[in-house]
Amino acid sequence: MRKPMTSCETIALLFSMAVVLSVSALAQTRTITFDVTPLTKRFALEEQRPLTVRITHLGPMGVVAVEASSDPQVEMKAIAIVYKEPSEESEFLVDSLKKIQKMVPLSEKSIRMSDDTVTIDCDGEANRRAVVYLRVPAGTRLSLYVNDRLIRQGPFFKNITVQHGKAMLTSDSHLFQRAIMRATGFPMGHPDTIQYIPDLDMYSVPWAALEDLAIETVMPEPSMSSGKKRTALVRLFVNRDGLVTDVEYASGDHELAAVAMGALRSWRFQPFAVNDRSVSVTSIVGVVFEDGQIRFSDGK
Repeated sequence: MRKPMTSCETIALLFSMAVVLSVSALAQTRTITFDVTPLTKRFALEEQRPLTVRITHLGPMGVVAVEASSDPQVEMKAIAIVYKEPSEESEFLVDSLKKIQKMVPLSEKSIRMSDDTVTIDCDGEANRRAVVYLRVPAGTRLSLYVNDRLIRQGPFFKNITVQHGKAMLTSDSHLFQRAIMRATGFPMGHPDTIQYIPDLDMYSVPWAALEDLAIETVMPEPSMSSGKKRTALVRLFVNRDGLVTDVEYASGDHELAAVAMGALRSWRFQPFAVNDRSVSVTSIVGVVFEDGQIRFSDGK
C-alpha cells in the first residue's frame, strides 16, 4: 500500500529563460515564477591579455560564478535578488522563497570597466543578494578578487563558484541558473530535494518520494554470506509511464550493487507528476546489506 505523502509544501522555481530549475521536497507542487533579466555585457579580450575582475560588497549569500569557454569574448551577467524583508540563511527554504519580491538587473552604475579591469559593486544591502556570472575564454590569465580577497590568479581553465568567501570547482552546466539557485539558499544536489536536469529532460528525485509510488516491487535475495555490513549506491531511471528504463552502478560494493540492480529492474511505479504532468525521473538508491538482509534507502 502506498504510504501517505508528507505535508511539506513544494516550490518550483521557473525562470524567464523557460527553464525549470528546481523543485523542493515531497508534496503537492506550487509554482512561483520569477522574471530574470540580468544586466548583460559582452566585450572582446585581446589574445594573451590578462583580465582582472573585482567584485565588491558581495553579501554572504551572494554568488559569483566564473565559467571557462571557447568563446573568444567575455560575457558578464549580473542580477540582484530583492527580498520583501531580510531573509536569514537558516530560514526554512519555502518561507525564504516566499519573501522574494523580484529579481532585477544590477544597475549600469555598478559596473566600471577600464583597460583590462572590471569592477562590479554588488551593493550588499540586507534585503538583496547579488549573483554575478562571468564567462571568459579558457586559458585567460585571470585575477579574481571578491570583497578585496584574491580568489583565483593564473590561467583559467576550470569553472568555479564563490559563496561565503569560499571558491568551489564545479563541472555544472547552466552555471548562471545554478548560481541563482545557490543564492536563494536552495540545497544543490541534496538527496531530499527534487531537481530538474535540463540536459536529460528529467527530474532527479529522492528515493523516498519514488518508493512511495511503487506498485510492483521485487526485493533482492542476498547472494553473499552474512558478515560485515556492506553498502552501495545505484542510479535508477524511470520513464513517464512508471517503467524502469535503466539501472546503473554508482559506487560502493560491486557485488551488492549488481544484486540490487537486478531486482530494481523489475519494479514498476505510478507516474511521477510535476504540475499535473507525468515526467521521467532518476534517483540515487542506497543499498545496505546488514544482518543477512538487503534494504534500500535514500542515497545520502
